[in-house]
Amino acid sequence: MSNFAVGALYSSQRFLHVVREQPMTVETFSASYKRFEVADADKILALVKQCGWVSVRDDGIMQLTERGIQIA
Repeated sequence: MSNFAVGALYSSQRFLHVVREQPMTVETFSASYKRFEVADADKILALVKQCGWVSVRDDGIMQLTERGIQIA
């Protein structure tokens, strides 16, 4: 069982909104944000990938999965 902080979940949901509206690469996000909302950017990326909410296309652009769309 994983232990998530409410702030990390909230920040991850906001992250999904941003990716849906403005697709970007993992590298662009990491370079642009050290923190996003109230959580560390790296933790958000790890969480959304682990939960299967985001996938990365062959060109490196992140996109929401069906699960990610439901969360966003």
